Amino acid sequence: MFKKISPQKVQHSDGYTVQVADRYTVEYFDEHCRARIEVDFGESVGVYFRTLLVKDNNGAELNLSLSESDIIFDRIVAGIKAMGSSVERL
Repeated sequence: MFKKISPQKVQHSDGYTVQVADRYTVEYFDEHCRARIEVDFGESVGVYFRTLLVKDNNGAELNLSLSESDIIFDRIVAGIKAMGSSVERL
């Protein structure tokens, strides 16, 4: 369940947050890490999985398994959908 913090920021009941950082990037935050991913805003939001960059809260890049990356990606997609946009994985 998402709570809308602002038009471009949502927080899930599990504690993570998804927000639009700028016209090309969406950010993800939880208690363990931060992530950024490139997007294209249009009629639907194109999300580029290969651009997912995940860092720990100290700024060190994390090398996640594919399944761990998929979890964060899926959370980002769910957050974008909770903001009211349809999403396309690119």
